Amino acid sequence: MTNHTLYFSDVRVENDSDCSEVDAWLRDHWQGGRRPIVETTKTRSVEVRASRDLVIAFDGEIVWHQPRDATPADAFELVLYRRLLCDHFERLGVFHGAALQTRGTAFVFCGPSGAGKSTLSVAAARRGYHYYSDEFVVTDGSSLWGWPRTPHFGPDPDSTTLPSWLMGIGAPDGDGTIRASVPLDQVATEPANSSRVHFVSIARGSTTRVVPLAPATAIARWLEAAFLEPPMSLGGLVGPGRAWQADWRHPDELLAALERLTLAESHRANASAP
Repeated sequence: MTNHTLYFSDVRVENDSDCSEVDAWLRDHWQGGRRPIVETTKTRSVEVRASRDLVIAFDGEIVWHQPRDATPADAFELVLYRRLLCDHFERLGVFHGAALQTRGTAFVFCGPSGAGKSTLSVAAARRGYHYYSDEFVVTDGSSLWGWPRTPHFGPDPDSTTLPSWLMGIGAPDGDGTIRASVPLDQVATEPANSSRVHFVSIARGSTTRVVPLAPATAIARWLEAAFLEPPMSLGGLVGPGRAWQADWRHPDELLAALERLTLAESHRANASAP
């Protein structure tokens, strides 16, 4: 059995597995989750046995027992995510988005599949940002963090070549997925204060353009991205100059534009301070 200790918000998960596919999935997807971002309050155990049938036990209860097929990691992923979301239900909000932080400012990128959440995560990490997640963003209303899985990209149905900003990050695996590891020293170790969170609703475009979002619209976009109905108000995550709609052509163009906007907002706030 191989042990993997991972952290999902305040939940410590002890994974014991004799399945090489599950071990590889944990290594490939969750290197960034091997240390906590927030204080741990509970521990869960997951045991995977796959010598014949695939058997998965969560806290000692068998929750999956099926004939083993070629993709046991898919079943493990389904069980793990469902159970962890249940652990967060009625306590924390979990959203489908990417989150990174630079110089005390956190950016959350939300949009449909293919909008560029993982691309922007990799580009931001290359600019020195600290990484929270490209998939699972978590908040308690006063602070924000993520589940730091390894950013990855599915195959592009419209192209057989990588865009320039993804060159050099590695070769696709058998199903065309490309993974871009974030160095462990760039994985965030502390949550971001909600007052420093900037929400960006993203879409691909032929040019890069950023326009403000009204607070009510920004909260609606937050809710559209929720995996679970948030049990708290999201008002602390939205404020003047902290929510935008962005079309982007190249990730560095968008990140540079956001850096200019947040710097200008900081200068205005300092100038108006007594």
